[in-house]
Amino acid sequence: LDAYLIPFEQGINALQVPDGEALIAGLYRMLFRQKLYYASPRAIRQGIATHQAGRYCRLPMENHPLKIFLQNKKTQLRHRLAVAVKSAVVRQKFPPRNSV
Repeated sequence: LDAYLIPFEQGINALQVPDGEALIAGLYRMLFRQKLYYASPRAIRQGIATHQAGRYCRLPMENHPLKIFLQNKKTQLRHRLAVAVKSAVVRQKFPPRNSV
């Protein structure tokens, strides 16, 4: 993840983007959470250890693997429910045509 962000950081610095540090920090946090979205608690522990030894270790991150894992599961369930509800609404508005 660190190596992935270096070109972005260089580009932001070269363009002298105002508040570029905050932009990079936000991008890193988003990618870190995304990387761990479907991860097991063990993989989350490894990801946290990598973060703590990496270039962006100064950024505060949640460091409790079980808490991250349960938050991810909660979000996944919320997304599944939203898709199910939306699908049901669409089926009500546009019921399948009976084939003759």
